Amino acid sequence: MRIGYFEHWSRPTWSFMDFLREQGYDVEKIDYSRKNYLEQYDVALIEQNGFNDYIENDELYIRDWVGRGGICLFMHQDYQRWAPCFLPHELGYTQLIHRYVPTINGEGPDAEPYMCYMMPWPEGDGKQLFNIPEKITVDEMLDWKIQVHTFNILRKQKDSAETVRSAALSCFLANPAWDVLGTYMDPAVRDGALILQGKYGKGMYFLNQILVPEILDKGAERCLAFWKKYMRNLIACFENFKAGIRPAIASAGSLAAGRRNYKLAIHMHSLDWYGCDSAPGTIHAMMRYKNYDICALSVKDAAPYNGKLDPAKYSDDKVLFLDGQEYHPFNWNDRYDRISHNNYHILAVGTDHDAYTQEFTRSLFSDEEIDGYLHRALTYIREHNGASVATHPWCPYWYDYPFDAVDMEPLRTLEGSDVERYWLSGRRIGMMVSVDLFGFRRIIDNPAANFIYLNGETPSRDSVVKAVRAGHVIAACGFDAADVTCDGQIPGGEVRKSASMKLHVTAAMAENYGNIKEIRIYADDRIIHRELLDLNKVDMDFTVSGMDARYFIRVEIAAENEHRLAVPTPFYFQRG
Repeated sequence: MRIGYFEHWSRPTWSFMDFLREQGYDVEKIDYSRKNYLEQYDVALIEQNGFNDYIENDELYIRDWVGRGGICLFMHQDYQRWAPCFLPHELGYTQLIHRYVPTINGEGPDAEPYMCYMMPWPEGDGKQLFNIPEKITVDEMLDWKIQVHTFNILRKQKDSAETVRSAALSCFLANPAWDVLGTYMDPAVRDGALILQGKYGKGMYFLNQILVPEILDKGAERCLAFWKKYMRNLIACFENFKAGIRPAIASAGSLAAGRRNYKLAIHMHSLDWYGCDSAPGTIHAMMRYKNYDICALSVKDAAPYNGKLDPAKYSDDKVLFLDGQEYHPFNWNDRYDRISHNNYHILAVGTDHDAYTQEFTRSLFSDEEIDGYLHRALTYIREHNGASVATHPWCPYWYDYPFDAVDMEPLRTLEGSDVERYWLSGRRIGMMVSVDLFGFRRIIDNPAANFIYLNGETPSRDSVVKAVRAGHVIAACGFDAADVTCDGQIPGGEVRKSASMKLHVTAAMAENYGNIKEIRIYADDRIIHRELLDLNKVDMDFTVSGMDARYFIRVEIAAENEHRLAVPTPFYFQRG
């Protein structure tokens, strides 16, 4: 297709048009001074932040050209200079609002604030845009760090630039006259859009609110890798539009059975808690990017999603999404309120699709009220086919209630911990760890994961809930993989105590999280073997003997950072 572009009158040091030429596209600067200057082009491209009064001046001519079959392509535009009156009144008022905003502080006193990460989720015909001819997965739009805003009307420095960690800075508020190909949501925006097409006569206006770099540096590489594929798909989309073709897109599939274990993230907030800014589509991208297989949402309720939160919409052959909530009470005037006022938070993992409730997010004012609350909440989770996790408890209140698992955040050795003491009392509970998601940067700062064993069953809500209830999990932080067995049994299983027991340990650290430094094997609370290492991966067998423990044998795999370790649920000795 022949592409003409309206050149931005403030030129950055590097031009996206040069990039398109390098990729083999026929692009040419539009000459405003020549009459009928669009007639030779199929696409008129308005550069990033390049909408200006030269273009506005020929609104009627451009509108007529689009009506005769032209395509007017807007690249990412600056909300400060957006003038929606340029668009035909038949397409309605299309507002552009700034949403790249701070949401919560990062970790550490000098950390940069977390910013709302903006990216589209493909919808409807947008699936064509991300599949034909190139397969593009949404994680390819994640973790961009690019320099933009080389021209900003509020800045005087000509060469100033802003480094942003996002795929967009602002979003459109779509109206029904537009086909939304890429949706956007955040805590304040329910029906936003980053990719839209508005048909007009035989042509269309196409709003593509996805950033391109304006300065070429190392940070631009990931963004440009996306654009190499996306531009091909965009041209194919335009060609199909002109030909009246709507190609069929294959089903996204589902996560396959047969894996040894699966990487599970729990405590995954979305749009409904203070500081939580990630729509489910963005969380899906995070799961792919960090190689998680299963995501258990922990939302407050379904209200931010217009009451229609549908995990199946975000599940595919790489990631399984599960319904779930965090029950989020604050406690006052009880025996633990001097320690913390958020002791009694509960993760409801995999509950029924219609089980979202606000009943268990409230203030509690006495020990008696809290006791009744906990019994009701745990009964509700069980009746609605979920698993219960006591999340980040500040005290061992959970000893007295029938939780399926307890999670520790941040993860650390269990020597001398409340969890170890619980196991030493002869009781059993699964050991987990959670992310407590506040946005994309949080999953980088806190790479918590649970490796869950489904015993050959197909990944599903039922198989995951069953495994959590049985404690078939390894809590880990900073690991890409972990698998531990004792006499062939998986964590949380029963083994027969004998004079010689065989353990197999495999594990791999995630990139940038150091090496494995030590493997510790415990019989009850006593270390019976310690293996010192300095390896990124391990695949080792151990034989332990002289067993005089009463309740369990367990393993810890430790890295150099005290919070980077893998802790399987114990292997319990058979009773009787």
